Amino acid sequence: MKKRSILFLIALFSAFAIQAQTVDEILTKYFENTGGLDKWRKLNTMKVDGKMNMQGMDFNFALLSKRPNMQKVEVT
Repeated sequence: MKKRSILFLIALFSAFAIQAQTVDEILTKYFENTGGLDKWRKLNTMKVDGKMNMQGMDFNFALLSKRPNMQKVEVT
């Protein structure tokens, strides 16, 4: 009985000690770790190169993005 009450108290105090992160906190940390929000706002174009596999065939691709809402995908 004493063990149960001790475990219950530990669980109760642990529940108060644990705090979840908010979306804003996660995004703030992400932008800080990737150069800062000012640099992200100055970014106008972005290019992502990669390789994908579809139905047993390998394709190289390039995804080009430009502000405000333009995207182009090149597949070779």
